Amino acid sequence: ELDDKDITFLLNRAAVYLEMCATDECINDCKKAIDIGRAHYADFKLIARAFGRMGKAYARQGKIDDAISNYKASLTEHRTAEILKELNDTESKKKKMEEEAYLNPELAEEERRKGNVAFSEGRNPDAVKHYNEGIRRDPKNHILYSNRAAALMKLGDYQEAIK
Repeated sequence: ELDDKDITFLLNRAAVYLEMCATDECINDCKKAIDIGRAHYADFKLIARAFGRMGKAYARQGKIDDAISNYKASLTEHRTAEILKELNDTESKKKKMEEEAYLNPELAEEERRKGNVAFSEGRNPDAVKHYNEGIRRDPKNHILYSNRAAALMKLGDYQEAIK
């Protein structure tokens, strides 16, 4: 017979669900384990394990923000190298996804046109600003680098123009 105060069974079942890719069931068991564990003053390492498993389940679902918050909660309860690595990997993945989502060659071309207009009107600081935004949107567009260098040279910032 199971002890109602012991959350080990729920954590083990959550681990099995996680391996079976049944992430919703894993998350539900982890939430139950956390609630029961907090109500009955369970070991903080067990609570941390529940948060860590929940973070892995959210990561598998692609819910990166939820995964990060659960990893952080796990580290608050008990710091382990495994969860710290998972957190760092997930944060890196999130950063890469945000950078890739920001890339847009069409918007970069629009910024290049705005920069060209500003350059032709003699508003070189504005031109540099537009070219920089275009470079952030499309870092492989060599024309934007050349245009930015020309605008920087007009401003007399030769060192920055070389970069």
